[in-house]
Amino acid sequence: MAERIPRGLVVGQAPPLPPESLSSDYKPLQGQPEKRLARLAGLSLDELWAFFDRVDLLGWCPGKKDRKSYHQWSAGYRKHRCDGHRFPLSVARLVAARLRRFGRLERYAVVVLCGRLVAAAFALSLDRCVPWTEEQDGVRFLVLPHPSGVSHFWNDEESWHRAAMVFRSALRAAGLRACQDNLHESTVQTQHHEAELDEENLESLETKTQVPKAKGQVHLGTYA
Repeated sequence: MAERIPRGLVVGQAPPLPPESLSSDYKPLQGQPEKRLARLAGLSLDELWAFFDRVDLLGWCPGKKDRKSYHQWSAGYRKHRCDGHRFPLSVARLVAARLRRFGRLERYAVVVLCGRLVAAAFALSLDRCVPWTEEQDGVRFLVLPHPSGVSHFWNDEESWHRAAMVFRSALRAAGLRACQDNLHESTVQTQHHEAELDEENLESLETKTQVPKAKGQVHLGTYA
């Protein structure tokens, strides 16, 4: 078995727009989805992507789903205005199979799959409720609800807290929580060291800029 690296991988479905409509700096799960993932993990965005790589399973946008008649605004439906995007499962399964064969996924501490459709593409068992963890062929998978606002899962506070608990537990089991703690400790130590240097520089500056006192007068130090 390949030695695991202290990083995870997040696998999304597909880009939200055609290539010509994406920004030049587009990254998978950019925007609200990545913010939701970071919040679930208890991390900042910078910390999240310091510990995770990310990829869209499909490299193109399959297009939006057709709106069902009972989801029309005219029918009185008010829950959401978007039904998400198509996801050609047969194609996604081919891509996932190649990723499992050539992507060396077993090196990752954990592979996060965003949504049951992505889990289905990786041939994971779907007889469970999200979120869940599963290990296959040495790959540690964590299946989360898709982090976009289309998922009704996020409308329920209890479900949100359950997903957060499972995500953070998986990070801890994979050793990524320890990496986060080390990063925080290193940051605090660096900030403390910088504060000490600033204090030393200030004392040195005060010494250099003091004006000699004349008899009967008090002169204040001046700073450039």
